[in-house]
Amino acid sequence: MTRLGNKISIRKGAGLHDRFILTRGEGWSIGHSLKDFGSKNSYLAKMVGSVDAESAFDDNWNQAMTVL
Repeated sequence: MTRLGNKISIRKGAGLHDRFILTRGEGWSIGHSLKDFGSKNSYLAKMVGSVDAESAFDDNWNQAMTVL
């Protein structure tokens, strides 16, 4: 079995509302709960690479409480 070394981290904070899936160099935003994705009108939007967007996300992420 090959291990990829991926990590999952879940944080809760007031600065971000959407859910995000981030990988090295790419990211997606999901508008509502993952449990409802596909069963209701849903979207998965690829984020456009931007230093400003990454910086804003990092600031909010670092202030959020770690859940998992």
